[in-house]
Amino acid sequence: MISGLHKGSEEAFTRLYHLYVSELYLYANNVLKDPTAAEDIVQELFISIWNSREQLQIHTSLKAYLYTANRYLILKTIRNREKEEQLFEHLEQKIWGSADIENELYRKELDHRIAALTAELPDKCREIYLLSREHQLSNKEIADKLGISVKTVENQMTIALRKLRKGMGYLLAICFPY
Repeated sequence: MISGLHKGSEEAFTRLYHLYVSELYLYANNVLKDPTAAEDIVQELFISIWNSREQLQIHTSLKAYLYTANRYLILKTIRNREKEEQLFEHLEQKIWGSADIENELYRKELDHRIAALTAELPDKCREIYLLSREHQLSNKEIADKLGISVKTVENQMTIALRKLRKGMGYLLAICFPY
């Protein structure tokens, strides 16, 4: 199979792909718990093999080589995720400022006020709001779950957000002065 790859045989590449794609994907997905990222990693691995097929030198078994390359790409993905998380933490700190006592008090008061205002919403409106904001369901998912139309969900969300904004008043000005 390797000699076929060196010669640019698409048939050899296709056989290699079909022989290992499933188990490489399963391995990546078991580590990352992210099907899309696992799929991307396996695709990147096979693209790399095809692009470097003429220079490809495998000194171990083909399977060991593929698993090692797969592990390398998984680790690269994990490192990139960690960098992204650090970036988001840095942005959050820039938005909220340093985690001083005053900011913590504003955040707690904001959270408390949102909870109190949410409790004052009519039952159906509150249920829709919580499904959207706390459970991150889309309007369509909420409509399906509750057996109502998407338009009803949109209308209830508009009512909930309008009441929350109105009830937040001074807190929004303090917490978001810009």
